[in-house]
Amino acid sequence: LGIQIRDSCWFSPIALEQASHYIPLSAWTGAEYQEQPYPYQRRSSEECEEEESAKNLVAVLGPLPAAGASEVNSLLSLFRIPEIGYSTTGQELGLRSRLGFYVSLVPMEQAQARAMVDLVSFFNWTYVSVVFTEGDSASQASLEEFAERAVRQNVCVSQWLGVPASGTGDDYLTAVRNLNRTKRARVVVCFCTSVTVQGLLTGIRAANATGDFNIVASDAWTTDAQLLAGLEAEALGTLALRVHVKPDPDFEVYYTQLTPDMNKRNPWFAEFWETNFNCSLKERPDCITNCRRRCTGEESLADNFHQDEMVSGVKSAVFMVAYALQEMLLDHCGDSSLLTPGDNCSRQVHVSGERFVEYLRNVSGVHRGDAVEMYAHACYDIVNFQALDDGQYEFVDVA
Repeated sequence: LGIQIRDSCWFSPIALEQASHYIPLSAWTGAEYQEQPYPYQRRSSEECEEEESAKNLVAVLGPLPAAGASEVNSLLSLFRIPEIGYSTTGQELGLRSRLGFYVSLVPMEQAQARAMVDLVSFFNWTYVSVVFTEGDSASQASLEEFAERAVRQNVCVSQWLGVPASGTGDDYLTAVRNLNRTKRARVVVCFCTSVTVQGLLTGIRAANATGDFNIVASDAWTTDAQLLAGLEAEALGTLALRVHVKPDPDFEVYYTQLTPDMNKRNPWFAEFWETNFNCSLKERPDCITNCRRRCTGEESLADNFHQDEMVSGVKSAVFMVAYALQEMLLDHCGDSSLLTPGDNCSRQVHVSGERFVEYLRNVSGVHRGDAVEMYAHACYDIVNFQALDDGQYEFVDVA
């Protein structure tokens, strides 16, 4: 499989703009498949634009719901391009995964809301406040489920505080002050996007309310390791849910052995390396202020390595596309073992986007013991944000 990777920057408008570049590349516009050059090499932007005329894009993976999955799906659906979700799915996207061009590999958001009520009930926290991101469809589905189940389990909600998705510092400060007005409700349940997470914690610091709340959070808190950087004191003690996944040992071996010298094909890797280790790969004699030290060559990604939970979802999504393509070729060209890269049949299969979505939905393959299928069973880890003995902070599995 070939790839084209674009950054959503965790912002829906940027995700939409980036997704628009996929439309001219779609294989579902009637054009035949075309081969991409291999091995991949870095090229100028002008050369990339020339090569992007090939119409062989069959599906888009992601972005995360918090980064505009619903908006991107609305755009791609107009052009019959399937989108595969590998992170928690809200009610709206859940409906689309049955009727439209969205295919989900993970439980719907309502399952997470039920788990959060169960967690609150386990600690006998019967009086809580709820904070949510306004306008986020996934959060809305969770709120409805949480409200219904909370009544059944005798959990009383003191207030429902919505914060705008593009909220300002004053918005978050006001929200925290409102939370503090209900002195008996020290537990705050947060159905928040990543931007709201950072804003809420910043508001807690600004209001001098660090340590005032017990936070129970959705999985948006655990999707980005850098999300809580600089706000560790405010997040300390947070209980959060995380979709249960199995770490991929092969990926760990591959990733922890990467160095700038051996990963030239990734145009962002050098920048990532410098940011991750706060060092510079090159001498910068013109640097005057905020200069980074020179990298020593002893830096290693194996140090303090923790595999991102999204790795498993992305891996499953890639194999879902591969299995679907395999079944499509079997149906139209016979035994796939007889096909070659230059085979006319495999290059000229004409299948609509609607039909390929059905192939995706019918995938039931197994990759190295892990099932690859729609709607994995709702199974969550409960993690606690803790301070470690070495002064570092991390989410620790507790249940």
